[in-house]
Amino acid sequence: MDNPRVKEIINSIVKAMGTMNDISAIEQKLFSKFSGQGYRYTEIQEAFDILLDMLDDDKSGRIRRKPRNPVRVLAQREEMKLTPPARSLLLRLYYGGELDFYEMEEILNCVTVQERVFNEEDIRLMLVIFFNKITAPSDAPAETAVVN
Repeated sequence: MDNPRVKEIINSIVKAMGTMNDISAIEQKLFSKFSGQGYRYTEIQEAFDILLDMLDDDKSGRIRRKPRNPVRVLAQREEMKLTPPARSLLLRLYYGGELDFYEMEEILNCVTVQERVFNEEDIRLMLVIFFNKITAPSDAPAETAVVN
């Protein structure tokens, strides 16, 4: 999101969310306001799309933040047991929401008790065995990272 106009729209939407909790009402109210201020339809839509990706709609129209994985920093022992591509894969899946906290911890616990270093393919194999999650190769598009 490099467009400063989209950032301005997002800021206004977030302010409106402080007083209103119904996303459809916010969208209706602010869409015409932004259009009247000279914002393009695509900018307004992009701002709402970005925010809706960060929010969880519970089907009642009420909104709340999606739960996020807590920040997880690898300990030195964990880092030593993973190759850089394996670390990258794990952290990308974890922060992308494809692995939850407990899945991440289970993999890291298994890695740290072994005497060898784990590579990216080892991590992919653990994901399949433990959680039935098949990961795409590193060079695949990001949207195909995990298939459940």
